Parts: sequence; C-alpha cells; structure tokens
Amino acid sequence: MTGTEVSIDIGQLAERVAADVGLRFSEPRRGQITSAVRRVMAAHQVGADSLLQRLNWDEDLVRDIVSALAVGETHFFRGAEQLAFIRDQILPEIRRKRSGTPIRICSIGCSTGEEPYSLAILCAEAGLSGEVRITGVDVRRNALARARLGDYDAWSLRNLAPAIRQRYFTSSGRGFRLRRSLVAQVRFHLLDVAMQDVAWPDAQDGYDLVLCRNVLVYYEQASVSRIGRHLFECLSEGGWLITAPVDPLLSRIAPFATMTTEAGIAYRRLPTLEPMSRPGTGATHEAKPESTRSVGSKGCGFLPGEASA
Repeated sequence: MTGTEVSIDIGQLAERVAADVGLRFSEPRRGQITSAVRRVMAAHQVGADSLLQRLNWDEDLVRDIVSALAVGETHFFRGAEQLAFIRDQILPEIRRKRSGTPIRICSIGCSTGEEPYSLAILCAEAGLSGEVRITGVDVRRNALARARLGDYDAWSLRNLAPAIRQRYFTSSGRGFRLRRSLVAQVRFHLLDVAMQDVAWPDAQDGYDLVLCRNVLVYYEQASVSRIGRHLFECLSEGGWLITAPVDPLLSRIAPFATMTTEAGIAYRRLPTLEPMSRPGTGATHEAKPESTRSVGSKGCGFLPGEASA
C-alpha cells in the first residue's frame, strides 16, 4: 500500500470487493473471502484503494478475484437425478431435432472438468459420442489447465460404478486418466459469465443444452439478472438450461419456459413462431411462452455413476 492510500479493515475490504464483482457470501465464509482478497492483492501488488479503483477497468483483476473466491467442489456425476433427466428426456429430444448435426452442450463453472466429462460419458453410453460437441467454461485458469489433462484422483471418481471406471479410465500413478477419445470431445475456455458482454465459444447457432449448476447461488441479484439474460441468449431455439436446486429462479428474468421436474427446475428457450393473422381481421398475434408445467422422469434405471442403495 502506498502512503497516499487510505487504510481500511481487510474484512470490510473483502466485503466491498465481493459486492463490486457481484458476488455474495454467507458469514461463515468471511474468513475465506478475506484470505482470497489478500492473495489477489499480493499477486497484483496493489493496496486497498488501488484494488477498488481497478475493479472498474481491470478485467484480469476481476477475473482473478472471482477465481479466488470460487468454490471448486465437484466430482463425476454430481447431481445424478438431473443427469438422469438429461439422459432420458433432453438428449433424445435434441437428437431428433438436430437430425444428424452435432449436439452442442456447454458446462458453465466447469471447474476441473468433472461435469463436462460426465456429460461425455453419458453421451458415450447413449451411443452419441460422434454426435456431441461439449464446451466447458470457467473463470479459473488453473482449473481449466487441470481439466484439459483429464487426470483425476479416486475421490473425484467416488460415485462411478466400477464398470464405468474400468471402461473409461486407466490407472495412472496414484490416480486415473480419462480415455483420450473423451478428452478430445471437450473444449475448455476461460470465460466469466457475469461480465457485461459475453462472447460464447463454440456457439455459432446457440447451445442445445447448457448446465449452469451451483454458480448463480454465489451472485447477488443484479448479477443473477445479467447472467440469466446471457444464458437465455446463448441457447438455440428449443434449447435447454439446467441449474441446481439451490440456484435462484430465472423465470422472471428472461422469457424461459419453466418446467418442474423430479430433478428440479428446467428451462427452455422456445422456438419463435411467426406472427399469425386472426381469421377475418388481418390482425396478428405472437405466440407466448408456455406456462410452467411438471415433467416426470421415466425411471430408466441407474446412471453410469450411480450405485444402488
């Protein structure tokens, strides 16, 4: 800190920084936030005042702060009920709609790759390996570097059935290496979805399926609204969005069709219909998004990563 900078309590600074980048945290994480902000200040060699000022224009600094504050807890086939819904209902429908063209999937907040690679395994088990293009995005460079390697310890694979582990992984030192053909199916990119402008990778015509699970829960409302609009815009017509049960609702943020499933909430961007003339009037009207409805699961047995109780 330079002599011209005003001294500020590091705990208060951490709260201000979190608020400025659009994040919110519960009181039990206060110590973790403080430590993360200290690390970023040391890495960028900035004091309190400089840090707060640079948040207005330094995207690398903002990205590093979000990365330091992010929760990286993940493992293969986390949220098995939602993956079952994807397998049983979403993927078959997308496959029919795509008619031979690749299915485009994006995993937001992909961390070290367990979620997008779980999707790759799910698609391989469904016979779709050659028909999918999976993208993983995250704000943490170090996590993405690990994801590209496809190497994991036993803890990350704890939910995998032995047959699936044997089929898609080989032993490598103290851990396991994902089959190279699956690693090649997933592309990873550095991306902060909370930015004002987001350039979505590999999404020329929009994604058919987006997973944004356990991400929105850490953002305050203004950021959630901005991210929700980004998510709607990145979907193809008819595309699906899956969030986690703990994430805030998006139905009032963008014109999603919202479905209540046994696995939680699912959102869709419905196809845009051409305005239709009312008979005998020449007036036109546009189709409105469908109302919220319930969708059950087919109960087609266990996921590759599930084990019976």
